[in-house]
Amino acid sequence: MNKIILSRDEIISVYKETYSVTQVLKHFNYPKGNAERRKQITNILKEEGLFEGNSGPNVIKRKQQKAKKTMLEKYGVENYSHTKTGSKNLHNHREKSSFPIIESFRKYQNEVNRETKKTIRKMKNKPTKCEYLGVNFIDDKIANPNDQLKRTIDHKKSVYNCWLEGITAKEASSPDNLAWVCRYINSIKGNADYDNIKHIFPKIKDKLCHFNN
Repeated sequence: MNKIILSRDEIISVYKETYSVTQVLKHFNYPKGNAERRKQITNILKEEGLFEGNSGPNVIKRKQQKAKKTMLEKYGVENYSHTKTGSKNLHNHREKSSFPIIESFRKYQNEVNRETKKTIRKMKNKPTKCEYLGVNFIDDKIANPNDQLKRTIDHKKSVYNCWLEGITAKEASSPDNLAWVCRYINSIKGNADYDNIKHIFPKIKDKLCHFNN
């Protein structure tokens, strides 16, 4: 099946207006459940450093605007606390303090993602086994995106710790810091560094062998 090329500039333009991948899909007349197109659009936005997920500042702002509009239409006020019922719980609606550390890390993470993709494109061959467990990956061609044995890329020193230690995005994305691992191990490892967690991998492998027998 031929791959449909989406307009990069148009994707960026619509996303900046809505900050919603679902709305971008809708703009191109794709259903919101089209995982392939959603991933394609998300990757483009990440490469441009624009993707905010579900909690970015512009995404939150859009949600707040939508919530205000709904409140005005239903109750004639912008905030639930302004209703008779909501006013009783006013103390639960106090404004949260700013936390710029989150935005700082998000920008670094996006940069690392871009540099990591550049590194991966230069790799000639992808391994067939998880580098931490030695178990076979499921074939990418038939794998469900969420399959626990699907091949994924891991940063041996986690992206978060690289950011904390002031390591550049390029250094964090170098081949020496990358490993191909199954999705399950990637989720277990989280923000830990490989050297601090590697002692548990043999135990995990033993468990896998036990359940597969």
